[in-house]
Amino acid sequence: MTTIPPTEADRARILKAHDALLRGAAEFLAGVEITVEGKPGQVVAFALAARVIQIGCALQELLERGYGRESFPLARSMLTGMIHMIVIVDGETDGRAHLHP
Repeated sequence: MTTIPPTEADRARILKAHDALLRGAAEFLAGVEITVEGKPGQVVAFALAARVIQIGCALQELLERGYGRESFPLARSMLTGMIHMIVIVDGETDGRAHLHP
């Protein structure tokens, strides 16, 4: 399979979009009111979301400095964190993770 490397304009546009996504997610998270007494799933989901945003910021920094290949482990870590959040908040009324049959 042959791939065409992105142009500098494409790269800049992608980085700008990723930065806007991170900023929007951080602003949203800052507005969430959660208490420690809340459901455990809510607290865990909040902590995971904060961690994914933190990893995203590190990923953004690497990409802006031109270290695309070195950023793969961080991108996988973000994806794993998002999957964990989805499993935790997947419609269970008690907020706990579960496996579907």
